[in-house]
Amino acid sequence: MKLDYEQNNFIGEVVAIHASHAKGVTPRLIEEGIFKEDYGLIGDKHSSSIDRQVSILAAESRSEIDSIKIDGFCANRFYENLTIKDLDTSKLTIGQEFIIGSVIFKITGLGKRCFPECNIVKRFGECSLKHGVVFAKVIKEGIVKVGDNLYLL
Repeated sequence: MKLDYEQNNFIGEVVAIHASHAKGVTPRLIEEGIFKEDYGLIGDKHSSSIDRQVSILAAESRSEIDSIKIDGFCANRFYENLTIKDLDTSKLTIGQEFIIGSVIFKITGLGKRCFPECNIVKRFGECSLKHGVVFAKVIKEGIVKVGDNLYLL
């Protein structure tokens, strides 16, 4: 049985979950994450942040970043908690809520600032992090697994 929000509100599928316990440590891929209300992903260094508890990136943006062989300020250091296939961030707004698995998130930020001195910005004008990143906070805790769908509420 489909729930009301599933009818027309599908906007993507989780293809990867990353967590890093400390700054400078390469994030590890996990099959499922436990998200705590007003905290973020358990075991991730960015959790407990007030408004950027969880970072989300469109899989297409991740592919674009990974294909660029230029050292960029953010592109080579940024790792999202959730990588979402088919996510069109242009359809999202700050304050909007969505559900993945049993977790409800609220969007607190869209995009990441580009730095003029970044080699990617110098060459291409901007990188896909400028528009492909979504920051959110956890409204209702629960579990997200690779393969879960994202639905707007």
